[in-house]
Amino acid sequence: MKTPSVAGRNTITKSLLIAVACAALLAIPQAAMAANLTYNVGANLGWFTTNAWTGNQTWAGGDSASFTTNNATIVTFDGNTTISSLTHNGSQQLTLQSASARTLTFSGGTLNLAASFPFVTNHGVTIQGNLTISGSSGAQFRVDGSTNVSAYNGTMTINGAGFAWGNPVNVGSNSNFVVNGGILNARQTNTTVGSVEMTGGDFQLGRNNSDGNSFTTTVNKLSGIGGTITTLSRNGNTSLSLNRTLTIDQTVNTTFAGSIVGVNGGARIILNKSGAGSLGLSGNITLARETTVTAGTLLINSTNATFTNESGVNAITVNGTLGGTGTLQITGADSVTLTGNGSLVAGLAGSAGQTTYNLSGGSLDLSTRTASSGTGWLNFDLGTAATAGTTYDRISLTGSGTLNIGTGLNFTDFTFSALSGFGSGNYTLFSTTSTILGTLGTATGTISGLDATLQVSGNDLILNVVPEPSTWALLAVSLTTVMVLRRRRRNS
Repeated sequence: MKTPSVAGRNTITKSLLIAVACAALLAIPQAAMAANLTYNVGANLGWFTTNAWTGNQTWAGGDSASFTTNNATIVTFDGNTTISSLTHNGSQQLTLQSASARTLTFSGGTLNLAASFPFVTNHGVTIQGNLTISGSSGAQFRVDGSTNVSAYNGTMTINGAGFAWGNPVNVGSNSNFVVNGGILNARQTNTTVGSVEMTGGDFQLGRNNSDGNSFTTTVNKLSGIGGTITTLSRNGNTSLSLNRTLTIDQTVNTTFAGSIVGVNGGARIILNKSGAGSLGLSGNITLARETTVTAGTLLINSTNATFTNESGVNAITVNGTLGGTGTLQITGADSVTLTGNGSLVAGLAGSAGQTTYNLSGGSLDLSTRTASSGTGWLNFDLGTAATAGTTYDRISLTGSGTLNIGTGLNFTDFTFSALSGFGSGNYTLFSTTSTILGTLGTATGTISGLDATLQVSGNDLILNVVPEPSTWALLAVSLTTVMVLRRRRRNS
């Protein structure tokens, strides 16, 4: 047999390499070959079957999927899918669904919504991974139906457009949302989310079309420097029964400087602070249902905070701790009432300041607190007695309301913390515009070794601190010495 030439052997080798390469490509699963998908109206480029993703799909790196749907379109995927970037450019709703329980994972990419209609997932889709949402105002990534995001533990950053979930979706306590713009919307469902951090945008409770339900949204951590928390009500519905309860159940200490606008048509936000942590509010606040401090601390540091309860019971009920350096406008004849283990902080703990309650016929009611006395539930920091609210703490009641101290308010019901400069003098702890209701019990005690006594003087509750006994003794010796010297001079 004739031996092939060198050129012939090279040709055979190349052919074999090409054949091997082709076989290798054919052996690659379809999913790995589908890097960038484009769906454009009726055209179907890069898809394996019409309107469907089949098998386990994986996109990585800069790979993406792009949809332009000018008619309402349903795209079905039957396989677990990971994607880094997705764009919806169409003018009508796009629904992404799974025929069975599948997972859609965003691998730290973006969802850009240029359309004014929603991008929707439902039918057993589990959402996972980190995701940045951007796009046009009014566009929305919505999960509802049987969508399962209860195991969601990623971070969703909303820079534009919005993200919404509806009944019976439960986002899950490990989820994290950063709202820089756009809208985060909880619609008609009881749910718990991990954290919400806001620099701008809106966190909306409810929706403004067919939503007539009351529900609770629980946030395990609220923080941020801006943005607005608000409620949406059913169009034309002025019923006062549409309560959206926002529970901040956090064990950490945070501040939120954004606004809370808790009134819209017939819908009202009930604010409930629970958990052992502290939440400080410093933005504009308008709440027209009873605010409750179930546990932990709520600090109102806002100069514009309005509280009322349209049923005429309590504007604020305190079983935890209420304080802050702001002004609380209590409208109508509503009251701020302490119950159970309720306590007050004048200003902020550790520094001198003032809390102002502007009452309109209601009261700051300490008489309804049911826990035993002697637990130090009224907290004041005391420096020099020079200026109330500046060198020492004060709680100021303005307007036409009253202070009710109950029967037998004791010295041991107070916790007094001495700041630099603390000494003798009269400290106005509560200043009011009306007669104080109730009586004092055991009114004497000591603070940093100084004798002190509580007393009601006119419309104020005052703490009188006297010099320590050694000071009196030195004064007595000094007076005695002066008298002796005078006598000697007279006799000389």
